[in-house]
Amino acid sequence: MTIHAQATRWLLLVSYLLIGGPVSSDTDTAKSLATYQLLQQQGVEHFSEVRTEDNEYNWKLLIYRNKGEQFLSVFDQEKNKLVFEYSHQGPLDGYIHHQLIELDGYPPLIASVWRRGVHGEQFILLDPLNRKILYKLTSAWPLSVQECRQSIAITLSGVTDKEGNPIQETHYWHSPDLIEISKGDGSGCKTETIPETIPPIDDSHLLPSLNQFMKTFDIAVKNKDFSAIKIFVASDILNSFGGEGGMDEFLLNWKNNQSALFNMLAEIRQGGGKLTGYQGEAEIYCMPRMFTDFPASLNAFNHGVLVGEGIPIYAEPDKSSRVLTKLSHAIVEVDDWGTEENSWQLITLKQGIQAYVKSKQVRSPIDYRACFAQNNEGEWEMTQLVAGD
Repeated sequence: MTIHAQATRWLLLVSYLLIGGPVSSDTDTAKSLATYQLLQQQGVEHFSEVRTEDNEYNWKLLIYRNKGEQFLSVFDQEKNKLVFEYSHQGPLDGYIHHQLIELDGYPPLIASVWRRGVHGEQFILLDPLNRKILYKLTSAWPLSVQECRQSIAITLSGVTDKEGNPIQETHYWHSPDLIEISKGDGSGCKTETIPETIPPIDDSHLLPSLNQFMKTFDIAVKNKDFSAIKIFVASDILNSFGGEGGMDEFLLNWKNNQSALFNMLAEIRQGGGKLTGYQGEAEIYCMPRMFTDFPASLNAFNHGVLVGEGIPIYAEPDKSSRVLTKLSHAIVEVDDWGTEENSWQLITLKQGIQAYVKSKQVRSPIDYRACFAQNNEGEWEMTQLVAGD
C-alpha cells in the first residue's frame, strides 16, 4: 500500500469512528478507543478537524510516522479525497500543534509547529490547496505563532545574545518572499507594517449632472478630441502656479502637445475622483484620488502611490529578479524620482525594505490633477489642470 493510500485509509477511519461517527453506547466508545490505540500503534500521532470561517473548507488533519518519516496529511471529508500530504525528512522529534491561517489574498494555510531537539522547535507554513511549502523557520528555543491582519508573526523566545542575555526575535511573514525580522521585545502583531492605500474611488456618479458630464468628457479623451476638450475648459482655468492662467495659457501648454495631454487625462481619470467641497456656491470635483486623499502627515514630495492592483515589487530593477510582494494602490517612499517612463523606480516599503517597480506603476500625489466646477449657467467646466504644490 502506498503512503497516500495508507493516509487516506486512516483518515476515512478516523473521520467515521473518531470524529464524525456516532458514539451512542459503551460498546461504541470502547470501539473508538480501540481504534485510536490501533492508529497510535501504526504511527498516528494526531488527528483533528480544521474548518474555515465561511465553512467553505472542512478538512481533517492527520499526523503520522511511516518508515522513519513524519507526514502531515490534509483530507477533504466532503469530497472524500486527500488534499495534500507534507513529508518531512529530517530530525524532527514530534508534532506540537497547528492552526488554520486565513489571510487576505491567500487560500487557507496550515501553520504547524514541530519539536526539534531538547529545546528547539520548527515552524512550517503549508498551502494545502496549491500543494506548497511557503515558509520554514527553525529555532533553538520555543516559538509562538500569531495571525495578524495581513501577516503571520512567529516569535522566537529564549534566544540569547553574546553576553547570554535573553532576547526575543519575531519574523513577520508577509509573503513567501517578504519576511521582516524585528529584534528586541517587539513581538506580536505590528499593524504599522501594513501599507496605507488610496483606492481609486470615484464620486462622479453621486451627482447626476456631473455623472453625465464625465461620460461626455471620457468620450472626448478616448477619441483624443482636442476641440471637444477646449469646450470643457473654463476661461480662467488654473494651468500652473505663477502663470497667468486662462485659455491662452492652456493652448500654449497643450495645443502642440496633444498626445501627452490625452495620455495624462486618461491616467488621472483612472485614479478616481472626489467631491471635495465648495468654491463659493459651486461644488468642486477633483481627480485623481491620490491627490485629494493623500495623508497630510506625509511629505508629498518624497512619496508616491502605486497605480493599479497587484503591482509586483521586485528585489532588483529586473523582471527576472525575486518578487518581494504584490501591492495595490499602496503609498510608498520615493527619495529620487526617475525621469524615464519605461525605467525602474527605486522605492522604500513601510518595513524599510528598498525595492523596485516600473516607473509607470508609481505616481506622485502632486503630479497633474484636474478639478471641475459648475459655472453660472450650471454647466461643468475644468477649472484646474495643474501639477506641483
